[in-house]
Amino acid sequence: MMVKTFSVGSKNRAKIRAVENVLKRRYEDFEIESHSVKSGISDMPTSFEEARRGAYNRAVNAEKKGDSDLGIGIEAYVENGKYLTIWSAVSRNGDIIGEGGSGRIKLPEKIHSRVPEEELGDVIEELVDGEDIREKEGVVGVLTDGKVTRTEFTETSLGFAFSQLEGYDI
Repeated sequence: MMVKTFSVGSKNRAKIRAVENVLKRRYEDFEIESHSVKSGISDMPTSFEEARRGAYNRAVNAEKKGDSDLGIGIEAYVENGKYLTIWSAVSRNGDIIGEGGSGRIKLPEKIHSRVPEEELGDVIEELVDGEDIREKEGVVGVLTDGKVTRTEFTETSLGFAFSQLEGYDI
């Protein structure tokens, strides 16, 4: 069996763990490359359209940068100024072949009132006096007291994106 290689458009450890967890459920043998790539959107996207474009750009740019079978892009965003959610995209040869989103969690007033002027990760780190939260439990981990982590939140999005590669025929 040939080893599949996946290029992820991020160096964020929580995102890489999510990709690894999803791939373990689908493939026996795989390799992950992570690349710092441009999303081409704002640091704190505030719409589905912008996040979708960012995930697409990350997937395609990671695929171009790496020597891989598929590119993966993941983009968190704050929808309607109040709801944190994630969008993921999977690319092959520059075309998106799978997309999916996570659930949503409502942000408390003292957080969403500061976004998008400030990046969400910076706001939460200041409010809870934490460091490196976006690489660890993420905002969702803080808001759920660790019951749902950023990695798990991201896995949902990736799971939906990868399910389209499995060829459902309806």
